[in-house]
Amino acid sequence: MANTETEARKPPKGGRKGGSVFPRMKLEDAVGYAKKLVSKTHVAPQPADVVYPGVFGVTSAPPGEIKSSALKQYGLLEGDKKGYKATALAKQLAAATPGEMPGLYATACTTPRIFKKLYEVFHGDTVSVARIRQQALALEVHPDTVDVCTQHFISSILFAGLGTQTGDNVTLSQLQQVETEEIEQPAVTDESSGTGDEVPREDVAPLIVEQPRQSAAAATRNVEGGQADGQASARSVIQINVTLDSSHDPEKLEKQLALLRRFGAL
Repeated sequence: MANTETEARKPPKGGRKGGSVFPRMKLEDAVGYAKKLVSKTHVAPQPADVVYPGVFGVTSAPPGEIKSSALKQYGLLEGDKKGYKATALAKQLAAATPGEMPGLYATACTTPRIFKKLYEVFHGDTVSVARIRQQALALEVHPDTVDVCTQHFISSILFAGLGTQTGDNVTLSQLQQVETEEIEQPAVTDESSGTGDEVPREDVAPLIVEQPRQSAAAATRNVEGGQADGQASARSVIQINVTLDSSHDPEKLEKQLALLRRFGAL
């Protein structure tokens, strides 16, 4: 009787585990699916019974939901089962030149919330795989899936060119702000686990370009020679036409000539 009650309390195999949501797919695989998705949804969004077999090559719902959830988290798919479509980022990837690919890969790689947090923590450092795994646990990834999360994160970082791996150590590149077109990212629900956890959209920090400042030496020169420069400039741009009339009052005429001499016009 006790054994029967214990078995009844066990969750079904493959059911929800809880914990933070992460893509159950490497970025390299997601990019391949995204390019197919762009082709399939070029005219209009397509329902799950078209996208699952046509893009993901599966016919049943569970694997299709897992793959669609992963693409959503990478910012490559939007919509729901009634109508999926490729995002602007996915379309950019499908049409990009080889030189444009690295920047787009980096954007997709750091779009999932967990991957973004891991990259922000370790950027510019060399860390062990075990240390990345430990941090993923600190971000509340479920212990049963933390190894998969760690592997997918490292694989995606390497594919996006954001890091290198030597043995058991991973070196992540320095965090940089890149000027990119802001892409609207929908909230992501983990359809595969049924947790309903949402991955909020992360705003892209704008690139700030400082205007060049005047050097101290140049400022000093301008102050010291300001009056002379100003007079030289005035002479070069001011043109005065004087018409003398013999009928003018001599005293008034003398005042006008003195004024012109004062400003260097004569």
